[in-house]
Amino acid sequence: MNYSYITDFYKSREGRIGSSDIPALIPHPDKPSESLAGYERTAITVYQEKAGITKREPAGFSARVGNDIEGLPLRYFIEEHNDNQTAIEFYKSYMLCQIEKELSSDGIIDTASFNTISNYKHNTESTNNFAVAHADCLYVGNSAKDKPFIIEAKSAQFWATKRKDDIYSGYDFDIEDWQGIPLKHYFQIQFQMALYGVKTAYLALLYNTSEFRSWKIKANKKHQADLLELAEYMKKCIDTKTPPKEKAMNAADIQKLYPEIKEDFREVVGKELESAKIIKEKYDHAKQQIKKWKLSERDALDAMSILLKDEREIKGIIGDELKTIATWKNTGGSEYIMGVSEMEKVNPKELKRLGNLGLIKKKKTDSKIDIK
Repeated sequence: MNYSYITDFYKSREGRIGSSDIPALIPHPDKPSESLAGYERTAITVYQEKAGITKREPAGFSARVGNDIEGLPLRYFIEEHNDNQTAIEFYKSYMLCQIEKELSSDGIIDTASFNTISNYKHNTESTNNFAVAHADCLYVGNSAKDKPFIIEAKSAQFWATKRKDDIYSGYDFDIEDWQGIPLKHYFQIQFQMALYGVKTAYLALLYNTSEFRSWKIKANKKHQADLLELAEYMKKCIDTKTPPKEKAMNAADIQKLYPEIKEDFREVVGKELESAKIIKEKYDHAKQQIKKWKLSERDALDAMSILLKDEREIKGIIGDELKTIATWKNTGGSEYIMGVSEMEKVNPKELKRLGNLGLIKKKKTDSKIDIK
């Protein structure tokens, strides 16, 4: 087992790939232009953050709340798997440590001094030359039979937890093993287990404000080796200031990698040509579908207008309630600002004055894909 207590959380993450970065490096199985992390985070954005090229947006209020209540699912898990007294002692030391960190001017405190009561440890970290993991809770065990494990704490609103059309996100409460949790959490936890050197982990979820559930995850050596190789590759890219070009997932990534578009062409052959033709076929099919559904939408609106006639709305009994089915909605009639090109024709002097006042802004030149 490999761990120490956190001293400076942000310093240990500098330049290293953390477990929370891992989902951003992996494409979504059904949406290869997105990562498992979502939120427009990809291997390219992670590289730019770690290399100091861009700054990551600060976490919002929901992330802060998630961090503030992190101790609760840990407490409930310990209570369920151990006993109430141990859970209370852990929670007390955890919360005292969190408060002390907030009171500290730089957030750096002796976290080890808060971890002397039980075998459940918080504020730990495990690092190597290229990676870092901060498990929410580490159970260190106390005998050959009593093995160590990690607990990853999560919290979410009820509807956000539900697994819908995307089988790789959300939670399935009917599945007890790792397939019941989001794929991004699975890879994050496998990465943590690989660094800490433990063979078991649990995800503890507090959801719907008052419901609790946990899942057991066993170590997968193959997946862990792949994740460590991926992290090591990213670390080399960061150290050598070499963007991970082959990990680009979408047009935004390409624009970050190639901000200047050359006025030239490149002839593609072989596999690249076949890929280009397949992509074009998919694009043409998608455009045809959009056109088809737009026509269907127009037909439905025309048909509904015949039912409405000159009445403002129509209602009907749906289930056991009288509900509005359709209405005439007023559009237009509001004021608008004249376009710059139009203003230049009508009153160029006024346009110049507005420019001098800083009220005319120029949009940054951008590029987008145009499939012929």
